[in-house]
Amino acid sequence: MRSASMKMLQTETLPDAVAEGIERHGNGFRAAREAAGLTREELAERSDIALNRILDFEAARAAPERPEAEALAIALGVPSSFFLE
Repeated sequence: MRSASMKMLQTETLPDAVAEGIERHGNGFRAAREAAGLTREELAERSDIALNRILDFEAARAAPERPEAEALAIALGVPSSFFLE
């Protein structure tokens, strides 16, 4: 499952707020977005990814493709590997 692979990510490479969010919520995508202080809509705009895709990523219904992962990483300030299996 997507959230399990995110939990296994080495958190020392992430900003503290993201690592803490993963521990608290178990959802790395949501934790990264919240740590960046962005709403789902703002993340969609910043990353130029459709809101419905952002919602799917956050609900673990879909995983980002490499170009989406790179755009998300830039928008959220985390490594793109955070979103890739």
